[in-house]
Amino acid sequence: MTAATEKLKAYQFDFIASSPMWRARNTILPYLKVTQRKAEVWPELREGKGSGSILSNDIPVLQNEILNLGEAIVLPEEERPFFMLRDDAKNNYSRYPEKCSRMVRAAYMKHALLSATKMIEKRFGGTDQTILLAGHHTSGVSLLNLLLQDEPSAIKGLKNTGIWMVEQQEDGSYQLKIYNGKAYSEP
Repeated sequence: MTAATEKLKAYQFDFIASSPMWRARNTILPYLKVTQRKAEVWPELREGKGSGSILSNDIPVLQNEILNLGEAIVLPEEERPFFMLRDDAKNNYSRYPEKCSRMVRAAYMKHALLSATKMIEKRFGGTDQTILLAGHHTSGVSLLNLLLQDEPSAIKGLKNTGIWMVEQQEDGSYQLKIYNGKAYSEP
C-alpha cells in the first residue's frame, strides 16, 4: 500500500473512485488518509471473472439489468470518512448465475464497465479534469480496452499497483499516455 501511495502522490486528481471490494479500498485508503481526500465507491469497478476479450462480438448482451441489484455495500465505520456511496449505487451488481459460461461472466463485467465508461463520459468527458479509478487487474484492463476500443499487446502485463492513464482526445476517443507508471509509446 505504501508503494501505491507514493506513486499516486506524484499526480493531482480532481475526482477519485474506488471498487467496493476491500482489497481495492485497502490499497487506496493510505493515499486518501495522507491527502485527506474522499473516494466515491463505484460498484462497476468490482473485480470479476470472465474478462476474456471484452471487445469480442461473442460476448452476449445482457437482457436483464444487473446494476445495484446485488448485495449491499457496507463500509466499516473507520472507512466512512474516506469513502462514500453513490445514491444510485449502494449495492453491488448482481452475481452471474452459478456454472454459467465464461462468456456470460464476461457479459456481466462488460455491462458494468460500459456503465462506468458512460458515467466517466457524462461526468468528466470534454473537461480537463483528472480522475483516479482504484480497482483490480481484470476489471482495470477490461475498462482500458473499452476506453481505447483496442487491445494493444502492451496491456496484457499490468503490474500490481500499476498505474495507467488515458487522455480523452478532441474527437472523444482515448489515447493511452501512461502504462505501468511509465510514459506509453506504441510497441
